[in-house]
Amino acid sequence: MSDPLKLTIIGGMMLIGGWLLLTARRHEAATGDPHCIGCGYNVVNLPSDRCPECGATLTPDTIAYGPPSRMRWNRFWLGAALLFIPAAWVVLDFALAILRGGAIR
Repeated sequence: MSDPLKLTIIGGMMLIGGWLLLTARRHEAATGDPHCIGCGYNVVNLPSDRCPECGATLTPDTIAYGPPSRMRWNRFWLGAALLFIPAAWVVLDFALAILRGGAIR
């Protein structure tokens, strides 16, 4: 495979993979209500300082006031694969060039 084509494929895969990883978290509609940072449970008017959903102790550090976000795991893993595969391809290509004793371009 020619070097410009290989570079284009590797670069494209890594760009798409990076974009998928950066957009793997989905933000829901902004309500402005405080919620547990661990699970996203709405903590307005709770009688205790424990989250009823995940059991976390609610402190100012564990309460968020923005919209909760959810991880889209299929997007995350696809993005991770699209970053890992070309990186492994480059490393293996480099290692094979050294083992063959050829010049590194």
